[in-house]
Amino acid sequence: MLFNSYFFIFLFLPVTLIGYFGLNKINNRIAKAFLVAASLWFYAYFKVAYLLVIIGSICVNFGFSRLFKKEKYHKKWIFVSGIVFNVALIFVFKYLDFTVSNINAIAGTNLPLMHILMPLGISFFTFQQIGYLVDVWNEETEDHDFLEYSLFVSYFPQLIAGPIVSLSEMLPQFKDEEKGRFDWNNFTDGIYIFSFGLAKKVLIADTLGHMVDFAYPLYETLTGPEVIASAVVYTLQLYFDFSGYCDMAIGLGRMFNFKLPINFNSPLKATSLQEYWDKWHMTLGRFLEKYVFMPIAFSTLGMKMNAAQKKRGVKKPQAWTVITMILTFLISGIWHGANWTFILWGLCHGLVRAFQHLMGKKRKRLPKALRWTTNTIFVVFAMALFRADSLKQFFTMLGRLGTGWSEGIRIGILNCFDVTELVYIERHIPSLFILSRKAPWINMALIVALAAFIALVPKNLHEKPIKKTAITATLTFALFAWSLISLSNMATFLYFNF
Repeated sequence: MLFNSYFFIFLFLPVTLIGYFGLNKINNRIAKAFLVAASLWFYAYFKVAYLLVIIGSICVNFGFSRLFKKEKYHKKWIFVSGIVFNVALIFVFKYLDFTVSNINAIAGTNLPLMHILMPLGISFFTFQQIGYLVDVWNEETEDHDFLEYSLFVSYFPQLIAGPIVSLSEMLPQFKDEEKGRFDWNNFTDGIYIFSFGLAKKVLIADTLGHMVDFAYPLYETLTGPEVIASAVVYTLQLYFDFSGYCDMAIGLGRMFNFKLPINFNSPLKATSLQEYWDKWHMTLGRFLEKYVFMPIAFSTLGMKMNAAQKKRGVKKPQAWTVITMILTFLISGIWHGANWTFILWGLCHGLVRAFQHLMGKKRKRLPKALRWTTNTIFVVFAMALFRADSLKQFFTMLGRLGTGWSEGIRIGILNCFDVTELVYIERHIPSLFILSRKAPWINMALIVALAAFIALVPKNLHEKPIKKTAITATLTFALFAWSLISLSNMATFLYFNF
């Protein structure tokens, strides 16, 4: 079920809201059970068979946590078994065929592929539960029961594509019975945030996506300007698509009186990769820092390597830090998908992040504009790799950069920006109509410039308080209505693929 669908907005959401707050007047636990059931319905809407995976995953991981509490002598083996279970689960559904196909290519074998359909959101709810097991191992969780744990994993606003949450930030909210009372302020705030997220997805991301989907299959014939344009447009598309989804999730959470963490904080304004990853997919970043980077950085091997460097007179050992950075980003790339493009994307981010780290203060002395420009060029370059279906496609596009500069951008790509709203305006303003026919690139320039302006200039939705004014209400209604009208061309969220 998609947030950006009539079924969700006009049936599922109202029924779930009314049912949840209505049942809370009777019994809080019954209301929680209803919310779990609604969340599982939301998940099963994509494919009923998916239910077996997520319910099984919830039961097994909760079972491991209970064994921690009871077992005194074999906790380590239980912990390792829990981690292995989750890694094996995601490997079978997401990476098995990729691994087998690469073995066949390298060894010349003909091992059969399983063609297993990957359950939606498995990367997200599996990572979330790995973090949960680590927190239980470290005794960082409060007492909780199966119902609360099930709600933590399955809560529908963040189930499919995050934000990735921890039990420690959600459990106190689930236990607070006051949150079971309908709150008009939270509800209106939620509508405001949801409407802006919906507009980012439907009005901006999907509009940009038409061009990207048209251009990438033509990679063998793209001109240099078309390659650059498609990479820039995809960067903006992914930002508005994923941040729009997260805003919608946060808005939905607010309607139910639950606060989900911010996942985007204007990352395209960043002047370094460190700042970029502090602002892009923030909950994945904090997960990788806590559960991947820190354990590797402070591992026994890391401590020994740092000690060995200090013995050789190195005051601030950096080798292991650099290795850990690269490994962490490599894992991030693998997490995103079973394709060499994602692995190379993660490796590139790790190498550049490590390089910027080693430059330290030298890079900070550079003009801010130069730091932003170089960082953004790399991000866009990496996004072209991230979007590519294969390494062949990506390197072919790189090879096309030096071609067709006198030809510009073909009319087929420009026509992708002939959106209904602009066409309507142009037809009723003759001077604009004449201009658009003489300069067919004008619509593309307007839409891309507007998207870039929104991403780079004003404060984002979460940097300023929500003012309950008539202007805010009118703007919210206008964006919501405009988005609803545009839902006939609805598209899935890009991060559903991961």
